[in-house]
Amino acid sequence: MGKGNKERRVFLPKKLNRIIDEWLMVRGLEDGIFFPRICPGADNSKFIFREMQPSSIYRILQKRAELALIGKVRPHDLRRTFATRMLEQGCDLFILQRAMGHTSVATTARYDFRAESSREKVCKNLEVFG
Repeated sequence: MGKGNKERRVFLPKKLNRIIDEWLMVRGLEDGIFFPRICPGADNSKFIFREMQPSSIYRILQKRAELALIGKVRPHDLRRTFATRMLEQGCDLFILQRAMGHTSVATTARYDFRAESSREKVCKNLEVFG
């Protein structure tokens, strides 16, 4: 579910299949929230199937960023990184628009944080005499 309760189908890289399968073996296969809350101090079978609070997600992200030594990270940075990586790998802007759930391609274009070197590489490899 996205902004405005819009339902959107999400595709994941194949390399995540094993990780997701392992997580589901711990979490359980029942329907519900994919990342449930976990009771503090409880074992892995003590899940609370309610949504995590935004502050909890923010705290988890900050802890992981600290462990990775990458400085302060905001949750929305994940969307920007996703968009930039998709574009770097040659994704069409209109496909990215649908993947991100934007109604306007202009909104999607604002997520393009590719380096100048990306533009240079494309321009230098442009086929002009074919």
